Amino acid sequence: MAITHHNVTQLFDSLDVGVELAPTQVWTQFHSYAFDFSVWEIWGALLHGGRLVVVPDSVARSPTTSMTC
Repeated sequence: MAITHHNVTQLFDSLDVGVELAPTQVWTQFHSYAFDFSVWEIWGALLHGGRLVVVPDSVARSPTTSMTC
């Protein structure tokens, strides 16, 4: 299902996450693209000038590896 630009920007405008979203932040794209939380991970970084790090599947599927990265 397609998500409109308006809906993505409204998501971030309406949420109070308790942390200022800033260009100095590094975000991980950890969840599958098929999972709606990936919208938050990807666009949270890109809309606020942050850096997006795409986590490889091999790391995402291994909690031990994820903790050491």
